[in-house]
Amino acid sequence: MFCLLCHNNNAYGGESKFQFYSEKICISYADQFVLPEYERINKENIYVAYNHLQSINTDSLIETLQNLKVKYQLDDWLFYSLIKKFTLSIDRRTEYNDLYNWFLLARCDYDVRLIYNEKGRKQVRLIITGDVGNTDSFFMGWTLDDKLYLDINTSLKKGLRHYIDLDLKGGSKPMKFQPVQAPNLPNREIVWEDRVLYFGKNDSLNVKLPFDLTKIQILHDYPLVDYGDYYEIPINEELIEIIDTILYSRFENKSEKQKLEIIYNFTIQMFSYCDDEDLFLRREVPQSLEQAFYYNKGDCEDYTLFIFMLADRYTNFDLIAIKYMNHVTFGVGGLETRCDESFCFEHNDKKYLVIEPDLFDYGRLKKTYWTKLLEVTFDESDMMFPVEVIKSNI
Repeated sequence: MFCLLCHNNNAYGGESKFQFYSEKICISYADQFVLPEYERINKENIYVAYNHLQSINTDSLIETLQNLKVKYQLDDWLFYSLIKKFTLSIDRRTEYNDLYNWFLLARCDYDVRLIYNEKGRKQVRLIITGDVGNTDSFFMGWTLDDKLYLDINTSLKKGLRHYIDLDLKGGSKPMKFQPVQAPNLPNREIVWEDRVLYFGKNDSLNVKLPFDLTKIQILHDYPLVDYGDYYEIPINEELIEIIDTILYSRFENKSEKQKLEIIYNFTIQMFSYCDDEDLFLRREVPQSLEQAFYYNKGDCEDYTLFIFMLADRYTNFDLIAIKYMNHVTFGVGGLETRCDESFCFEHNDKKYLVIEPDLFDYGRLKKTYWTKLLEVTFDESDMMFPVEVIKSNI
């Protein structure tokens, strides 16, 4: 077991041991850091608890947490997750969790605040400001001092208006949510699984593929961020090397368009369509490329990401991923097409042929989206359904 700073000093009588994904962590802390039992949670007692935490020397605890952040190369979200694991391990009283988490994040100079609702199901909430992109559309927001703070522990868009700011300010550092830095967890769990890859009629291959289950679990626990961020998540090198070997052997003497068709066939035959609520029990969970290989299931944004990233790796086409309404699809530049039979999307003065990710036909959109997308693209005076290019490879 890895145990960091477990002192014999009497000031550090407490010792927390907990599992953080693949790593076993041991952290010493002052017994007095644990809050006493208060008769009720109200504004007055929250300030009393705050003063109690302030009175404890937590310099060594903060140093320990910061050292773990560096050691494991944790991004801001994972560092916050580590702190949550630690505070829950020393005090199971859920009504105090956000107070502990707020205090430690503030001591680490993050810009965090506490809000309070005496009659709320969860009376005290931690809210965080940071580089969140479009996550404000998925989380409850709160504007203080001309800055947007988010309640990142829930996606329920109700009840926040009844909370009041406790005027307990944190540090100055915004939190970054983008999951583009892979943590360094030495004991992560890698498994090799038997898979059958299909490329078309009478063309399949039995292979063993490696999956980093620790990384897949981390991404599963991540909050929803900008769709474009999922295209930047690095993939397991062993996995992509195997896919390289398999696909390059099928690309020999093929045109760029034929390569794209192979990728397309590979994707739609490997995947089965599944809503996020059925697969993850959450409303919206975009997958990374490695997750998509692992689950073999997904919805439109997962199909799109899978095809986009493979086409970007193996072809020379200009590509865009497009989000509109409740749907994601992609476009390919440079394909010959007849405008009366296919649909073109224009971006930065370049035309892209739109390809529906789960319907094998160039330029054919699902009928349920056809009229609405046309309204968006061609009737700019009445833009009822906003279109967003979430990723481009040029």
